[in-house]
Amino acid sequence: MERKMFNDAYGIACLGVTEDDWKVLAFEALENLDLEVAQKALVRIGHLPHLLLIQSILERKKRGQDNDKVYLADILAHQGKFDKAARLYKEADQSSKAVEMYTDLRQFDLAKEYMEEGCSEGFTKEIIKKQAEWCKSSSDPKAACEMYLAAGEYIKAADIMMENGWIDRLLQMTRNPSTNTTEFLQHCAKLFQNSDQIELAAEILDKLGEWKELIKLYVDAQQWNQAFNLLKDHPELKELVYVPHAMWLLENDQFNEAQDALSKAGRQTAAVNILEQLVENAIVETRFEDCAYYNWLLASSYRQHAKEPPKGEKSEVFVKQFWNHLKLAGMYYAYSGIHKFTDQPFTSHLPDALFNMSRCLYHQLLNTHPPGISKVCTLYTLARQSKHLGAFKLARYAFDKLQMFIIPQRFSEQVELGSITIRSKPFEDKE
Repeated sequence: MERKMFNDAYGIACLGVTEDDWKVLAFEALENLDLEVAQKALVRIGHLPHLLLIQSILERKKRGQDNDKVYLADILAHQGKFDKAARLYKEADQSSKAVEMYTDLRQFDLAKEYMEEGCSEGFTKEIIKKQAEWCKSSSDPKAACEMYLAAGEYIKAADIMMENGWIDRLLQMTRNPSTNTTEFLQHCAKLFQNSDQIELAAEILDKLGEWKELIKLYVDAQQWNQAFNLLKDHPELKELVYVPHAMWLLENDQFNEAQDALSKAGRQTAAVNILEQLVENAIVETRFEDCAYYNWLLASSYRQHAKEPPKGEKSEVFVKQFWNHLKLAGMYYAYSGIHKFTDQPFTSHLPDALFNMSRCLYHQLLNTHPPGISKVCTLYTLARQSKHLGAFKLARYAFDKLQMFIIPQRFSEQVELGSITIRSKPFEDKE
């Protein structure tokens, strides 16, 4: 081996030597670039890392990359002789490889020494980025942030600032003209939004003129006043505000306001659906005044539809719905007074008002029977008030009609008593 006769040395070693002797032979041959002998010796001891290195060198030689200094530097680097390897890289005008080697070893100071030897700006920034990533993984966010800024990686630096709560410094960056790229500002706006810094995010979006995103920001933060103020200057974005606002109102049981918001957003069908649902809820909860009001709103909505029918729709359909809900509004309003008389201890309506309500409603019930309205309660009110006001003929008719229905137990005694006492009254009404 001292005479570099590695083939002869390999033949003698085949007669029987220790594993350490094979290693010495393999590494000596490798450092002298006798790759064939080195490969056979390494196969003997099964040393995979250096076998892969030899394979890589052979492939590069096939591609015409014939630089022995670079190959020898690679070999020395694999053997841990980094200083010698770096000097060889420099001699072969491959300082970038020395930088990569020291970067992988996290020896950034040594890497910078070789970066000064003429590496490109892009390569230099890449090394700084790697150093920043190392600092970040080593729990040194301040150093990592500085490195990213030096490498021009402003977005990654912004992420570190936000993670560590350096809001003021990040805000200064957003106001610095040298870093005010659209991509960077958009990223900072998202960072501020995610950390509930709505005003700072709004400042950036306003600077960018991204009104759509700014309205979404206010809507997501449920800052409705700011959203409506911005909508004054950008009415074309009304749907982005009114629809989410309507959903928020629904979640907070403000149904009337939600219906109005949907109407302003041009979602007439959704607004009508909400009103219809409100009508059903009011009937179930026996809130008949509210039911009358919601039917009146429905009638107004259908009237608007009749004036400006949607494409493909006939105005006659909406006119019919208008008259129907207008009639229902009157019926439910009349029944609200009757319901208070029959189901509540006190009522503000005078007897003649209750008499006219029940008489009018009963005539309407002859042709239709809306849900929630009781004919028994209507006839009971009509019978009681007719008798009280001296309309005995009508009272007798009402009591007779009540006999055809199943009377609730709470009314049965008074109905039976009224049916008997009315017989003692004249057959004619009072003047």
